[in-house]
Amino acid sequence: NFLQENEISGNLFVHYDADIFSATLYAMLEVDKLKIPYFAVFDEFTGHETRALHHYMQISGAEIEFIASTVNKQYPLQVSCVVKPVKEFNI
Repeated sequence: NFLQENEISGNLFVHYDADIFSATLYAMLEVDKLKIPYFAVFDEFTGHETRALHHYMQISGAEIEFIASTVNKQYPLQVSCVVKPVKEFNI
């Protein structure tokens, strides 16, 4: 309801911290309805959050530009990116 009840203007920064695939994907699809580019941070970019971002990109056609990540021997744990939604889903 927050996105529906408040006018979002200016820069938007979203911190995804749902820890499960379905909640992260749901949140991304809800924010996508704004159809504005925004900054996003994933705090546990392993497994569920990575999979949710991948599915979101497949569903929506959005472009993702990674701008920073933590250093880890195996994989980045935290990442930040710019999410660029498209005007219409490519279903």
